[in-house]
Amino acid sequence: MIQFADAIIQYQLRQLAIGHFELFIIPSSRFAQVGQERIVNALRSELGAATIEVRLVDAIVPDPSSKLRAFVSQLAVDQSVR
Repeated sequence: MIQFADAIIQYQLRQLAIGHFELFIIPSSRFAQVGQERIVNALRSELGAATIEVRLVDAIVPDPSSKLRAFVSQLAVDQSVR
């Protein structure tokens, strides 16, 4: 994601299930120039054939410890890779 630093103010990637992600982005004024598709394609090159849903947001809520995490796994214990 560092290659898109000028287009993204902040982001968070959430893994909802194996192969299913949500990408929350606070876009900068240059986001439209870079394009959502380029960002998703770059992420897919790292994640493989995953479903990636993009959400453009105004803010990303910190976790209960007040940390802003770039990656959050929401996998249930029984969904984890054994």
